[in-house]
Parts: sequence; structure tokens; C-alpha cells
Amino acid sequence: MLTNAKLPKNYDFVTHKKTSERYGVKAAGLTFIPSAWRLDFFGLSCDVHKHWMQGRKLSTNPEVKKLKAWLEKQSFDQVILRSSGVTETLQDRGKFASIELSKMWGFQDVLDQLAALFQQASRVDRDALLGVVVQEFLSVKYAGHLSNEYRVSPTVNQWSYELERPHWVPAKGINSKLATPPDPNSELRCGNQIPHQPLRSVAHYLADEFPERCHIEWFVYESSLFIAQIDFEWPEIDQGLDPKRDLRPTQPPTLDLEAATTLKPYTIGEVTKWPKLQNLSDFDFENGNPPPRIYPLTPQRIISAQSDKKKFEELVADMVALTGDRLVVRTECVQKGIDRFNLPRTDTTSVEKALEWCGKIISDFEKRSISKRNYIFLFHAFLPAKSAAWAYAKPGNPVVIVDALWGLPDGLQVLPVDTYEVNVKQNKVVQTNSTYKPKFLTELSDGSWDYRDVKSHCGRQSVLSKSDKLEVARRTAEIADKLGEDAQIMWFCEIPLAYKVGRNVPWFRSRERFDPAPRQELNYRPFTISTPSDLENLPQEKVTLKLSPNADLIRDDKFLDAIVKVAKERSLPVQVEGSILCHAFYKLDQEGIPVVLSNAPKYYRKRNRQVFGKLVRDKIPANIVAGGETVKEARLAQADLATGLAGKLLEEIEEFLRAPSRDDKAAEIADLLEVVKGIALASGLSWSQIEKLAKEKSTKRGGFKDGRVLVETTLPHRDSPIERLEQVHLGDLGAVETTEDVAEIPASNLVSTANGPGIIFSFEDDTARFRVSLREGRVQITKLDTKVPASNDDQPELF
Repeated sequence: MLTNAKLPKNYDFVTHKKTSERYGVKAAGLTFIPSAWRLDFFGLSCDVHKHWMQGRKLSTNPEVKKLKAWLEKQSFDQVILRSSGVTETLQDRGKFASIELSKMWGFQDVLDQLAALFQQASRVDRDALLGVVVQEFLSVKYAGHLSNEYRVSPTVNQWSYELERPHWVPAKGINSKLATPPDPNSELRCGNQIPHQPLRSVAHYLADEFPERCHIEWFVYESSLFIAQIDFEWPEIDQGLDPKRDLRPTQPPTLDLEAATTLKPYTIGEVTKWPKLQNLSDFDFENGNPPPRIYPLTPQRIISAQSDKKKFEELVADMVALTGDRLVVRTECVQKGIDRFNLPRTDTTSVEKALEWCGKIISDFEKRSISKRNYIFLFHAFLPAKSAAWAYAKPGNPVVIVDALWGLPDGLQVLPVDTYEVNVKQNKVVQTNSTYKPKFLTELSDGSWDYRDVKSHCGRQSVLSKSDKLEVARRTAEIADKLGEDAQIMWFCEIPLAYKVGRNVPWFRSRERFDPAPRQELNYRPFTISTPSDLENLPQEKVTLKLSPNADLIRDDKFLDAIVKVAKERSLPVQVEGSILCHAFYKLDQEGIPVVLSNAPKYYRKRNRQVFGKLVRDKIPANIVAGGETVKEARLAQADLATGLAGKLLEEIEEFLRAPSRDDKAAEIADLLEVVKGIALASGLSWSQIEKLAKEKSTKRGGFKDGRVLVETTLPHRDSPIERLEQVHLGDLGAVETTEDVAEIPASNLVSTANGPGIIFSFEDDTARFRVSLREGRVQITKLDTKVPASNDDQPELF
């Protein structure tokens, strides 16, 4: 038995595992929690479960007898029996039952419900072995979850907490880094409110105390916060895959493309009525990119072969030569009233099984009155792409959206994906959403396609390399420009070069309309829909239908139609975790169903936004657009143009003064000249007229080549000497003059600050000092420290 154990000295996996093997994971977790933060408990070991499995009476077990004595001392009004599985993980939460015993319970009730727990565990997992945690059951005011698991948090200090009672509330985020750690020897007091701040403190303690990510269940009772359960994300028991290391491509099958005599691949550009083949002509294979080899196979050819042994053997031999006996068969249909999306296809299969499957589809289509002239089978050798993507580009727009996930493309419809924005003009990638990806769809050893879990610490890895993101985006943008219309394309990515179809291959073009508008918020508790039976077990209250189909239902439109029907009848939103470029999202959106996007941002922020608000040369906005950026521009009102250009002179003068080289200075003088020409034009004056006046003034008054300075003038008398200064500096010519509330700064002095520290001044009888300088075309005024007041014997400081 395990009762109110003290905290173990070593908070590590070995200690946790040792306790878990005897008492189960829940009980082991409770030993890691300070006793002041949890309720008293009694832990029955797995020996009690073994005792029951041997058909022996629970009342005769020594641990159960001790439990009876313990309960008699506690005098609990209500009791809860909590299953504590030996091999439970975070993914198994809720797998085994817990049972509450209401008031007026007796120990026989405890024995009966212990047996019920063991029976339930046997039904769920016949190999399961349970410990049991026995505690007082309390009617709590608030209860919920707190987690920094990899799935909810990019860092250990970012936590997500969720309220379950008195009613469900969507998860909120908290950061524990700067929180004050709580005293593990004292109760966690939280008052009569949702324990936001106490949870921050507990999160700080957990992040500091344990190296592993964790998930806790908490509740509030009589103004105290308690921890009911803690589960750790131990890497030692993580059964997932590392997609970067574990997805080893299989050896390409041996193909003999010349051996096939009766089957030829579709030739790109060839006239065809089949849209899937027409799509290939939309792509960029004419630019030297190798096209995929796709082989059309008519139902008439299959029917003919099935009735003639020689023809059948010939067909099988050709298909084996072309695919290495590892192929995928897809269906294309052009009959009106038949939805072309998610048409039947095989997993990876052999040729004989593929032909058997085709026979079943022919029979099914015949029952649906689909003419043999209106559908065809398309087969190809299986392409072991390590990842897949959907990409969306608009002609002329440099920004391309790319959604990507490891494994097969069908997974992008329903599983979390990475979303990237790629600016193809700037050759720049921006990851817009760092998504946790818990699983992907892949081929298994028997050729079937199913989900596989990703190791927790790998779930936030980027799916595509930078070069693959750039290639997929660039080629999608080129296809959009070539077509002159939107391009929404599915890609096979990271294909082994031995298959000779290129590393990244565009495969399918959707003509469904992409809509990036903000979606529905998550306002109701998610209820996962994986099978049709889940729809039959919906709770009465309003929920969000979380689309999470089993792998064999991803392409089942009847399943999606059933979800649409229920969502409409009960006005329920649907949560989609997959790409918004896929068919599932499109269909829900077109049906007018509110869609909650798990992985999409609430809004599309402006990236690298820079605000200028300045006059520029006429072609600058267009040049920036050509460089791949979005521009917001306007025209200055005609009445303000001359004044605006005059101000522009100040900006250009500063740039001239800062120019580091002779060539740079020449370029800035050219800018000054262009601004002066603009002022003339804005004032209704021709440049030839200005040049004429300039020549006349130069002849009469001279130019500025000598740099002459007029210092002062006076009326002469006979003995007046003529003063000639060899050289002066601007700072010597005009001092800042201040009065009580006015400061006068000569323009030449202000301009000189472009290369200097600035001019410091203060107003009379004011202790505040100011620095004024010219910076980036603006007059910058900085308030400095206060000056020391002058004594009666000193003259006030002047600047």
C-alpha cells in the first residue's frame, strides 16, 4: 500500500517508473506533489488487481483490509476510487474509469466498485494492470487543467490552463517565468476566485523543479488550490517517431519501363477529358522538371482482361514492370452529379490486389448508374515522399502560402500542419504558425495507410527544409503566373531521387476558392468525431464538433456529409485541424458552417511593417512592389506639394551631409536637383525659366563657389580698417538666442547638426535643457537633465 508518501529524493524517471510498476502512474505522480498541495490518499498496489484476476475475494486481500482500517479513521462523507494504470501515458488520459461513492456508502460498496474498475479495465485493455488511488471526494467550486506539454507550449515557461468546472472555458495562456514560487510546505491559498495567480506560482515551481514537461489536474476547495494529478511527458516512454530520422525512404522498386507493351503513361499536353490528367498540363514540366508517370486504365480493359486469362496475365505483367508491384490506383470521374473530390483510391498495394479492387469499384459504380465512359482508373508506382504540401499563389502576388506535413497528402486534410508564407520575389520564408504536429499519415509495412505518432519533442520541427519551401512556393507562383489565375496545388515532397521524378512533384490542382478570412472562435467544448458512432453519442449541450476521422474515413464523403448534417441541424461549429487549402475545410465553409481553425492565426498581421509618411521619387512604390513587398501609397494634395517638396529639401540636405564618399555626395546632389525641379513644377514654373533666372543672378551677384561669409556691416569713417577673417565655422556665425519662452536657432546651425552632436539650449529662468538636431529628415528635440540654477554672483548659463 502507498499512503501520503513523502516527496522522493530523486525526481527522475527511474524513481517514477519504480513506483508506477507497483502502484500505477496516478499514484506515482501523487508522490511527486508536495503533501500540502494534495488530498490524503491510499494507494492499492497492482497485487490487488492480480488477486481479483485470480478469482479470489477482494475482502481477503491484506492491502484491502488495511484500506478498510484507513477509511474508518478518515470518516469521509464521500469517496472516489481512481484507476491508476501501470502503463498509462499522457495520451491515455481517461482510458480507465474512476468511480465516486456517494453518501451512505459502506465498505461493501468499495469492494463492489473496485471490482467494477477492474472489469472496465479488462474490457478496454485485457493486458492492463491497475493500481487504485482512494481519496475523499469533494464537491469543488473550480476545477481544470494546467499544462506546458510540447503540444501546447513552445517553451517550458509558457503554460495553458483550462477551466472544466463549474463550466468549460477555452484554454488561456500564462507565463510562469517571473512568478513568485510558492512554499511547498504551505497550502496554496487562492480565495474565492479562479486561481490564475496561484496557478502561475505552481507552474513556476513545476518548471523549476522538474526537467520534463507535465500536465496537472487541479481543483479549488474552500479557498485552497489542490493538485489532483500530475502526468509527465517522459521521453523514455515516448513511442512516437522522429520524422527527420525515422522516416527512412524504402528502396525504389525495380522498374522495367520498356517491358510494358500495352500500357503507356499519359503524355503531358495530350488532349484528354480527364481533369486529373489535364491538371498535369497546368504545371511546369515544360521547364525541365521531370513529370510523374501516370498510366490510364479503362474499366473496359479491366473487364476484358478478367474474362480472358491470357489478357489478364499480359496486363498484370505490364503493370508489374511499370510499378515494381507496389502501386496506387486512383479514380477519375466526369459524370454530372458525382463529386470529384475524395473519389476512391487504394493504399499501396500489389497489382493483383489492385485489379481486384478495380473490379469492386466497377461493380459499385454500375449500381450507382455511373457510365463506364465517364470514369477511368489512373495508376502509378508508389512514391515514398517523406512529406506533402498544399500551396496557394495568386498571379502577380509574390506571397505564396504553403501548408506542409510529413507523410502522405491525405493527412493534410485533418491533421495539424505547418503553415509558411514565402515571398518568392525576396526569396524569403516566414513561418507564420509554429504548429505542434502530433501525428501524420504514412504507409505501413503491409502497404496500408494509417496514422503514426510523432515524438513529443519533435512535434514542433519544421516539416520542410528552407530549400524545399522556396522551391514549392516559387514553382507554384510561376504556375499561377503562367495560367493567369489562382493556383492551389498539392505536392509530393522529398521524394528519393532514385525515382527519377524530381524531389518535389506537383500532383493535383484544386479549383476550390481559398478564403483566408478570420474564422469562428472556440466557444464550446470540443467533442471529437472520429467515427460515425461518435455522432450518435453527442452530448445534449452545445459543443464544437472536432473533425478527427480515423485514417480510413479521411476520404469518405459520406462521413463528412453526416457531420455537415448534424452541424446544420444543431447549429454546431466544426473544428478543423488540417489545412484550409484542403477539401474538408472548403466543403464546411461552402455549407455555411462556422469553422474553428485550430492552427490558423486569429488575424493576419503585417510583417516587417515600416511607416514612412514621406515624399519619394515617383517610381519608388512600384520598385518596392517589384521587390516583393506590399505598398500603401497616396498622392500629396496639390495645394501642399510645393511646401512638401521644400521640406524634402531638408531631408536631402541631411543625406548629402552624411554621404561618405565623392560618388555618394554626387548622387545626393542629384536628388537635391530633382527636388528643386519638382518645386518649380509644383509652382507652375518651367525649368528653362528657372535656369535663365539662375544665370542672370549669377552674372549680376555671383554664385557660391568662393564660400564667402558676410559677418556684419557698419557705416564707415575715415580711420575704419577693413576687417578680413581668413576662415570661420558655422558655429561662430549665429548663436542660439533664447528668451523666456522662445529659442531662435539659425538654419545653418541646425543643418550642421546632421554630422554633429546637436545644439543644446535652455530657456531663461528654466532649469530644463534641450538638445535639437537634424536626424533622418526630422528635427529631433531631446529633453536632457536639468541645469544647475545660477547663483546671484553668476551670469545665467546661455547656449
